[in-house]
Amino acid sequence: MRKSVSIRVVHGILWALALLALFSCIRVFFFGSMNMPILAFTFSGIKVSLTLKLDALSTILFIMISLLAAAIARFAIRYLDGEERQWYFYRYLLLTVIGVCLFVLSSNLLMLFACWLLTSYGLHQLLLFFPDRADAVNAARKKALVSRLGDLALLAGIFLTYDTFHSL
Repeated sequence: MRKSVSIRVVHGILWALALLALFSCIRVFFFGSMNMPILAFTFSGIKVSLTLKLDALSTILFIMISLLAAAIARFAIRYLDGEERQWYFYRYLLLTVIGVCLFVLSSNLLMLFACWLLTSYGLHQLLLFFPDRADAVNAARKKALVSRLGDLALLAGIFLTYDTFHSL
């Protein structure tokens, strides 16, 4: 079983993410919900604040996602042993997991939409792990079509929400 340094780094990041999720859940349990501001700016007169919302539901989902991703990565070490594109899988698995974790922790609709797109891109690339298989390419095309429809629906919902409440 070959385990390159880059794959070890991805495993370390995934387990660190799981540990961070556990600590955030413990923090929420003892001290209650909180918002962690990351970045704030004004765009065309609209104040945008990228913030992580840590509450009971989001931290539990954060733990579940990060532990599942670490388990998948652990399983994939043996399953993908000897594959030429093994690093490709780990790179897009990490991208997808980070996108999903930020998705469940997002505190506004703009950040939620950006994480939705990031997750969609990562999943699309994971579907194309075997680009020479016609079924994989066909599945990726179908997923892309359905995802773009979902993107449009989510974007319409965000615009309607902003139009109604004047807030993201």
